[in-house]
Amino acid sequence: AAVFFFFVQTFYKALLFMYSMALMKANGTDRIKEIKGAALNKIIFVSGLFGALALAGFVPFSGFFANVVLEGAANNLYTYAFMLFIDLLVSIFIFRWLLMPAQKPVGPATTEKLRIAYNTLPKTMIYPMLVLAELSLASGFFISSIGAILSSMTTYGYVVSTALQIGMPAAEMESALVAIGIVATYLLVYKKLYKSKPGNMVELVALSSRIFDALYDFMTKFIYYVSGFFEFADTMMDEAFDTAAGFASGFGAIISKRLENGVINSYALALLIGLLVLIVAVVAK
Repeated sequence: AAVFFFFVQTFYKALLFMYSMALMKANGTDRIKEIKGAALNKIIFVSGLFGALALAGFVPFSGFFANVVLEGAANNLYTYAFMLFIDLLVSIFIFRWLLMPAQKPVGPATTEKLRIAYNTLPKTMIYPMLVLAELSLASGFFISSIGAILSSMTTYGYVVSTALQIGMPAAEMESALVAIGIVATYLLVYKKLYKSKPGNMVELVALSSRIFDALYDFMTKFIYYVSGFFEFADTMMDEAFDTAAGFASGFGAIISKRLENGVINSYALALLIGLLVLIVAVVAK
């Protein structure tokens, strides 16, 4: 189940990364609340829709089959309940992420500007999205092939589980959670039926991106300072190695000058000392 899950998610996650990059490039920002007009280019938007449906687990996309077989492999009720809770959250937030940029821009001038920006995105970005969108739909039907591959591995002495089961209750539960996520997000985000008040839980979690913006800002600063620390440490280590190398070079030059006296005994002694050092190093290991 895990092998199949990781197999299919490579397609729709790659698609969603490319879709988000297309949105950011067209709008010139990475802030989701500032991104608009995703539906102005139908090819881009439909590709992103395929990725969101696959990630949420909408039937018949690959994410549906992956989620159902993974949940079917749960060995206890608590694990299964936790997986269902994660499915619901993913469904809500992925459609929030999809619908917020799909809202219409303000004013005809802005709309036309964004339409041109979307339609002039590189073809090298658009065509791979189309391929990945198709694979996000079709790869779920490889489930029978994965089962056959796992079964054939047993003939070579591998102990594998071949139970890739799609039970009707699990499939119905998955479909219900996805439907709840779609409807809730559509009403709250796109139709704005909920009149939120700043600071309450629905506003913070479901409607606004302040939590995620704050987390993004924190992680950006954290990565900046961590990378600065490693850069500083790398510089200090380089200087330390350079200093040690300079010292060793100078010390070696002094020793070599002392040994270069034409006496064979001096060279023999230096060779013996070097061999002893190597022997001690090998024995110590």
